[in-house]
Amino acid sequence: MRSALSILGIVIGIFAVSLTVSLGGGVQEFVISSLSSYGTGIVSVQTRVPGLSSFGTSSARVQGIEVTTLKPSDFKALEALPFVESTSSYNMAQGIAVVGNKEKQLLMIAATENYQAVDPQVVIDKGRFFNANENNGAENVIVLGSEAKQTFFGDSDPLGQMIRIRSASFRVIGTVVPRGQSFGFNLDTVGYIPLKTAQHEILGIDYVQEGVVKLAPGYSEAEAAAAIADFMRRRHHIIDPAKDDFSVTTMDQVIGIATTVTDVMRFLLVTLAAISLLVGGIGIMNIMLVSVTERLHEIGIRKSYGATLDDVFNQFVVESITLTSLGGIIGTILAVLSILLVGVVLRANGYAWKLGVPIESIVIAITVAAVIGYVFGLYPARKAGRMSTIEALKID
Repeated sequence: MRSALSILGIVIGIFAVSLTVSLGGGVQEFVISSLSSYGTGIVSVQTRVPGLSSFGTSSARVQGIEVTTLKPSDFKALEALPFVESTSSYNMAQGIAVVGNKEKQLLMIAATENYQAVDPQVVIDKGRFFNANENNGAENVIVLGSEAKQTFFGDSDPLGQMIRIRSASFRVIGTVVPRGQSFGFNLDTVGYIPLKTAQHEILGIDYVQEGVVKLAPGYSEAEAAAAIADFMRRRHHIIDPAKDDFSVTTMDQVIGIATTVTDVMRFLLVTLAAISLLVGGIGIMNIMLVSVTERLHEIGIRKSYGATLDDVFNQFVVESITLTSLGGIIGTILAVLSILLVGVVLRANGYAWKLGVPIESIVIAITVAAVIGYVFGLYPARKAGRMSTIEALKID
């Protein structure tokens, strides 16, 4: 019972470390794969508060600051650059969509007609995406995500049906294949509408929050980003880059930032989990010290029959390693089952989570457990090995 309780700390520690390492790696892989799914050669242009480099689109909105100088015409002008394949500018907004007695909150992406070119995950299931004439004419048409389509129209054909958003009615011209979750957004509840329609009918603005530039094959993202920044400064009559009212970010930069953030997160989580391993190691050392005290006669008898210092030392070290290794195996098994359960739950909720457990994390966990047993078993084993035969056989 004492041995079982002593290895409990190792079980918890190995479980925590294995879980955090595997899930941390899974989160990093999920984030990077989600970003990479948008493809290479992508450059994002967002609004930024002039003179405040840290105030991008999101942080500006939080502070109640709205930059109105980025226009759809800026992105159209960028298409004249030789390395630009296509562009799309857009705004995002929330709205309640209504069909009959059915209501659903929709995330609306109000974009130009080239949005599919910069977001290859928008794949049409039925119908079509809106075209340039429908955008330029501010027509009330909409393309629905798969979940929104199912909510409003079930298995019936949604094409040509009407859906009301705020005070405007939209005609459904297409649906998108299921996309799942991405960074907390359910992309299957999205409604895609023409940018000019949203600006006139819903938002009442003539500017955009951001846009995306798709580069032609063979061009460097970094060089293209620098050229785009220079081009935008000329259009916005900006001389000092510190006063830019926009920011230019490449996909490589976004992935690099995401990798750094997830690496730091994994390090902190593993550090916290390692504390429980340290506590477990101290527990093993304590139980081995108690074991040495209680087994004095055993040690004395072994030594009287010729056991050397190394024999006794090795006996207690092996016992310590056995205890911690057993705890490591149990903790690893629990971690593997938990990781698979988390993966199943995430996939069931629409996240493209990769099921599986890295073999290296299992090997590392069990190895660490054995090392802890060796390190924390050294002192008790050394104490037992150096004990004299007479002292060990002494009867109080």
